[in-house]
Amino acid sequence: MASTLENALRLVKPGEMVVSITDILDKLGNKITAEEKEQLLIAMLSPRREKVQPGDLITTDLANQILADIADLQVRVAYLESSDHSSGLVINAFDPAADVHVGDRLTIKGAGFSVPPERNIVLVGNTPVQFFNTVASDPYNLVFEVPDPKLPLIDPISISVTNDQGAKASKNLRLLPAVSIPQGRIEVPYKIAPTLPTSGQGTPGTFAAGEWIFGFDLSTIVSGTGVYRVTPSVTAAGWRAELLADGQNTLHPDNLFVIMDSNTHPLRIRLTVPSGAAVPTSGTLRIDVVETTPNTKVTQGNQTVDLAIGSPIPLPDNRIRLSLLEAQNAVIRDGRVLVVRSDFDPGAIAFNALVTQSGTYTPTASYTNSNGWTTTEVSPGFVVATTPPTGTPANGGFTIFLKAGADASPTDLILTLTRTEGGSARFYVGIGLQ
Repeated sequence: MASTLENALRLVKPGEMVVSITDILDKLGNKITAEEKEQLLIAMLSPRREKVQPGDLITTDLANQILADIADLQVRVAYLESSDHSSGLVINAFDPAADVHVGDRLTIKGAGFSVPPERNIVLVGNTPVQFFNTVASDPYNLVFEVPDPKLPLIDPISISVTNDQGAKASKNLRLLPAVSIPQGRIEVPYKIAPTLPTSGQGTPGTFAAGEWIFGFDLSTIVSGTGVYRVTPSVTAAGWRAELLADGQNTLHPDNLFVIMDSNTHPLRIRLTVPSGAAVPTSGTLRIDVVETTPNTKVTQGNQTVDLAIGSPIPLPDNRIRLSLLEAQNAVIRDGRVLVVRSDFDPGAIAFNALVTQSGTYTPTASYTNSNGWTTTEVSPGFVVATTPPTGTPANGGFTIFLKAGADASPTDLILTLTRTEGGSARFYVGIGLQ
């Protein structure tokens, strides 16, 4: 078995000794023990140098050691400069880590952040963050939409956090210019009721089996150009709802419409009801519209018409028009409001209501599947509207506060606004869980 000394000698490279090892050991003689001689030899031949003496040979190992120490020092300095470790405040990473645009949602991951998040001062360049996602933020995460730093985006931008103890941390992130994202809301008023099916047969104004064409408007109250997807559906099994191409009786090729800013585009929906004893005798026609730009700030819109075979076809009644405004303690994604499951912080969904008649309007909330969902409050409980000026509807709003329990699953929240003196309207919102 090789001795420790023999193993050490294998580390020696040609040209790395300027003094004979034998001469050194001979000079030491019996002044140190054999074991101490071995330890001395190992230290002399070790690739790590703690001290260089005049006349020592400058080897590649020594140069590599110097470079490694410099790199390690740079990391340590950057770490100390970017964070106040004495207070526990540190920025570890960003999510997403790249391809972040001004206006995108960003999460700072780290530790030592103050709660609630508004107690921190977060600067993007020199621009302060005004609003945080209070539900997703905690001592380890700060979530917000990136404000415009009002600086050239050629170089990475410093993002800093100062907590309520005065500790500060910063880290650089390369930002991309803001993507043009439309913002606003959608209304889908029912405009044209068919009198007869396309066959021309039947009792005028009475719903029956056959093919019917209903008219709606896609009305955008939006800033910016949007791409809107229209989805018709019907609740009755066997009935079929389809979007027709503009001015034709053929199907629309992709159900998409490009609309600039606030505008109105007519929609034609073909509803086919087959005949037969097994066919349902009633159903609800529904039109859903969403804006498809990634991270869109346009809320969804929809409209429903209740139909029953043998009953009069409902006439358009747009005295009450409802639209979705925004969600709080929740996010709107792909046309659905995603609520955080919590026993303490309810989600809040706000609606806009336009009415053309005076009266008392009362909102109620229900669910297509209420299992696990609880409405904690509808505010205000009612609104008394005075007669608005001719052609100018009165504008108001309602907010539904709701909680998701442990067994909640995706469903529809239904806001129904009823006028005591007659008339009502419904709005459906798909809800789910974050």
